[in-house]
Order: sequence, then C-alpha cells, then structure tokens
Amino acid sequence: MRRPYLGGRSRLARMDQGDPFGEKKKPGFLERLFAKRVAPKIRTTTYRREELKLIVPDAKGDAVQAALERWLGSKGIAATVRREDAGDGKVHLRADLGPEDAERLDLTSDAVQNELESLLTDAV
Repeated sequence: MRRPYLGGRSRLARMDQGDPFGEKKKPGFLERLFAKRVAPKIRTTTYRREELKLIVPDAKGDAVQAALERWLGSKGIAATVRREDAGDGKVHLRADLGPEDAERLDLTSDAVQNELESLLTDAV
C-alpha cells in the first residue's frame, strides 16, 4: 500500500501511519514477561576502618602503650589505645582508627610496618 503524499510540513506526514490516532498499544503478556527490567538506583557508601591490635608482656604494657600513643599522635591520629588483660601475663593493646584516621595511616604499607616494629623494639 502506497502512502499518500501529505507534504513535508504536514502533521499527518510526521505521524506514524501504523498508529493513526496516537494511541499506544499495551504490551502483550510475553512482551511484559521478557521485557528488560530497569534496576533501581542503589547507592553504596563504603567506610574504611582499621584496628591496631598488639599483644605484649604485662611488664612492658605501660611503656608500649605510651610509645604507641605518641607514635599515633605524631601521625595526626587522636585514637585512644585501650588496654585489656589477655591472661598468662600478657596485655592486649587496641587502637580503633576511624575513616579519617585510616586514610592518614596505611597499616599495610611496609614503611609503616617497619616504623611500628622499630617503635615496639625500642619500647620493649
């Protein structure tokens, strides 16, 4: 079937000839079933947090705790070092580093590990 020439500016010329009244046809069952679904936008927020744990002899606990607090303070970290009894004459020293502090200090770095090891050696 040949479409009649309606002119370039005519509104009928721009209208889809398959749907002359501009009504959208409802999708069929299979079309709805297999249609791609748009996933809702999900926002993900990730926080990095570090925890420094040390086990030291009870006799050296105060010296190591003071040295660790000074070292963290020199890095600009205001985390408090908690002391808990571990039994068998040992003490747990723990420092929780929040998201801001974890960005300042990368505990996985070899340089930081060597610096912490020399600090503990000097304190003990």
